[in-house]
Amino acid sequence: MSQLLLQHVLHRAPRLLDASENTTASLADAICAVFADAPDLRVPLDGPGGFKAYSLRSLLFFQQERALDHSSYIQKSFAYWQGRDVPSVSFLDRRELLDRLAHAPDTLPPLSSADLAPQLSSDDAAASAGKRKRDPAGGYSHTQTAASHEPPAQTASAAALDATAHAVDEHLERRMKLDFDELKDSVLAKERCIVDWSNFLSHRATKSFTLALKYSAEILRPAAAATVPPASKHGHPPATSKPHDPKAQASKRPPSAPSASASSSQSRQTQPSRNPSSKPSPNSRIPIIIVPNSATAVITLHNAKSLLGDVKYQTTEEAIQNSKSGGEKPAMVVLERRSAVPGMPKVYHIYDGIDRLKPEDWDRIVAVFATGQEWQFKGWKFGAPVNIFSKVKGFCLKFIDDPVHEKISTWNVTQLNIHKTKRHLDSQTVNDFWIAVESWIKDAKAAQFLR
Repeated sequence: MSQLLLQHVLHRAPRLLDASENTTASLADAICAVFADAPDLRVPLDGPGGFKAYSLRSLLFFQQERALDHSSYIQKSFAYWQGRDVPSVSFLDRRELLDRLAHAPDTLPPLSSADLAPQLSSDDAAASAGKRKRDPAGGYSHTQTAASHEPPAQTASAAALDATAHAVDEHLERRMKLDFDELKDSVLAKERCIVDWSNFLSHRATKSFTLALKYSAEILRPAAAATVPPASKHGHPPATSKPHDPKAQASKRPPSAPSASASSSQSRQTQPSRNPSSKPSPNSRIPIIIVPNSATAVITLHNAKSLLGDVKYQTTEEAIQNSKSGGEKPAMVVLERRSAVPGMPKVYHIYDGIDRLKPEDWDRIVAVFATGQEWQFKGWKFGAPVNIFSKVKGFCLKFIDDPVHEKISTWNVTQLNIHKTKRHLDSQTVNDFWIAVESWIKDAKAAQFLR
């Protein structure tokens, strides 16, 4: 395809004709174009435009809308053609066409049918080279004109123009290659080799387990201290067992000492009787968690085990409906932690009040859920809530959309939020609770609960 047609398309605005040979300004209605220097030559708009595979209609539309940015041009092209098969100029070809528009030649030779080959066949070229005139019968007659025979001088000018266009194409290609090479070099200069064939399979320790060893030592220390004999705690060596020697014992006994039977009977009389209740309770090493005794609280005795043990929140009403006991509130709930940290308690007792606590049970309280109401702590031996939360770990469990009670902000209480519908987030809230409880047990109740 000759470059002369492309130069005319870009730098010579043609006149558009519709099917009735009437001039129109709409590319959508036009079927051919007529250039001023070749008024007898009709160039079909749906034929090749002289640039790659774009039709003359596509190039003329781009020439009209070249001032738009590429995104706006694409949007306007789709809206203008309304589904017609008229390709839009791509982003890569846009730059080359704009460069050609910027370098307009001073003169252009007129177009001829030879410049449209192979766009037009020999019959079409002969028909389009003739001037179409309407005859009285309503048809069209073709009159042969002199434009069908190109002068030798014009053919030489077209060849020179093709050579110039070819040189411009080569220049653009070289410049694009240089731009690509510069971009590639700049990217390679910023690259840093992290892994290669020499160190891909090498082992590098990315984690240190020093803290884990230290933490396990702190957990096992109370158990190790409990195994030390009582005599060694006071600085005296433990007594060693010796074989029983009656003669040696008799020789060491003072003369005035009573007989063994008398001394034993006397010791039984003087020794106070042991109280069976003084023995440590089997529950003394089980921590206690207190929840609110309120039906409107977020956590109650009905749903505490479902949340803290099964990591699934249920409202009090849902927990009562799913209860096997018919909704009757238990006096105490036993919670077993299957994922407890080694050394930490695995069983907890949950109460919703202090009425059932024995005097020795107060020291077992490790956590309490507060609602912000001071009447919740009526009868507590620790006094006001400020003093209570200095001796036990306090929590406030609320829905994330609910406001915080004004009293909660003045107490030493950890706030925990829970969603009303997003059950997959319950695990994060429960995990935060247990981390805080076990950390408090480790700091304040290690000798009592850590094993």
